[in-house]
Amino acid sequence: MRKQVNVIDKIKSDPLLSVGHKLAVDIEQTFPGTQALIVGGVVRDIVMGNEHHDVDIATNAPIDKIAERYHSADIGKSKDFGIVLVIFEGHEFEVAHFREEFGSADNRHPDEVRQVDDFKLDTARRDITINAMGIDVDGNVIDHQGGIEDIQKGIIRAVGVAGDRFKEDALRIFRIARFAARFGFEVESQTKYAMFESRDLTRNISIERIRDELIKIASVSGSAVVKFLDHLNEIRVLDIHLPEINGFHGFVHGVEHHPEGDLHAHTMAALNVSRSSDPLVNIAILFHDIGKTKTQQFNNEGKVSYKGHESVGADMFVEIGKRMKFSGDQIETIRFCIMNHMLAHRFDEMKKSKIVDFRQNKNYPLLVDVSRADDEARMHVFNEERFNRNVEKIEEIFVAFGEKKEFEERMKPLINGSMIMNLASDEGVKIEGKQVGKIKNAIREVVIERDFDITIQDTSRMVREMVKSGN
Repeated sequence: MRKQVNVIDKIKSDPLLSVGHKLAVDIEQTFPGTQALIVGGVVRDIVMGNEHHDVDIATNAPIDKIAERYHSADIGKSKDFGIVLVIFEGHEFEVAHFREEFGSADNRHPDEVRQVDDFKLDTARRDITINAMGIDVDGNVIDHQGGIEDIQKGIIRAVGVAGDRFKEDALRIFRIARFAARFGFEVESQTKYAMFESRDLTRNISIERIRDELIKIASVSGSAVVKFLDHLNEIRVLDIHLPEINGFHGFVHGVEHHPEGDLHAHTMAALNVSRSSDPLVNIAILFHDIGKTKTQQFNNEGKVSYKGHESVGADMFVEIGKRMKFSGDQIETIRFCIMNHMLAHRFDEMKKSKIVDFRQNKNYPLLVDVSRADDEARMHVFNEERFNRNVEKIEEIFVAFGEKKEFEERMKPLINGSMIMNLASDEGVKIEGKQVGKIKNAIREVVIERDFDITIQDTSRMVREMVKSGN
């Protein structure tokens, strides 16, 4: 017999949980003889002592009556499945009727949904045991599927027959890999075997749902991404959806610069040392050297090089990003980080104007995180002092020049297109837009190098000289 676990003290000490608990109590009091439970991931997180977010309620009270009682919001077709959104004491709660689900022709949506009175029947349709628990109004954890025991053992196990769960929704294969990676758990052996046997079902999953799973795990940590990929690779799913990643194996690195190993070893090492939980940073780290698979060359002495791999890799990711339906902004952020991750190691060699341009880019902070992980992955080759010194130097320059808008307001009176055109006209010279841009950029560099310690008379003189010389 399983030991009773009670979490009422945790519920009452948490603002959102306590309101959710009040709602469950109110449902049971309003509809005598019914049961209302807090369910889902929040129960798992309470048992594990983790932070939680949404609080959902499951009940056998009539869902239409609940909708009337709490003036629920319309959430479309979800109501057809016995789900309504309730506003209670200023908080939103999804309230669902206990239900069974049958069949899934598309490996995603159930062919039939049937409302039931027993929570045990409801738990039998859920994906994994640790997500199939509930908490009653007395604070007792209701665990029909052995979720608490699996948490104690550190395993992820499908509810019931694993293969059936994957036929109902093939995305569960990715979800199991994500939960295992997130919590550092192992996948139970029969569940893992069923994931392998069911891997072709994942071809029916929309790419957006797979992308979302990658973003969710990348929001945890870089090391979680490594474990996630390991799980998917073990069941041969990575080959289906991200074959480019498996292509990293065996791409030789020069030991002098990469003592950590081949391209795969380097990429995984970079993810493992990532200090960020920004998903775009960790996804950029994952793909930062992808261009090496297309640019690998050996010289006569057998030394390997990857000339231009950053620009090739940036273009490759744009195609991958479009395929996986990342947003335009997400693609541009990751592309920027891939394109410039090598330059970030050489900031101490760059012109001040180039540094200012990089630092004012909204994606610069992400680039620093990507570049640091890339460099730190190289073990003893990583010069942390130099890296930090470069970052500090860039920040000093940034403080002096400010954000883009402020910077441009200071720059405009000193040099602008109209000014160049007018001065050229005074000199009797007609110039085109391309030349105007060239002169403008050249003088902007001088202004930056002099830290704005320059007058409009100085810049006007330089413009006249460049116009007359034809430069």
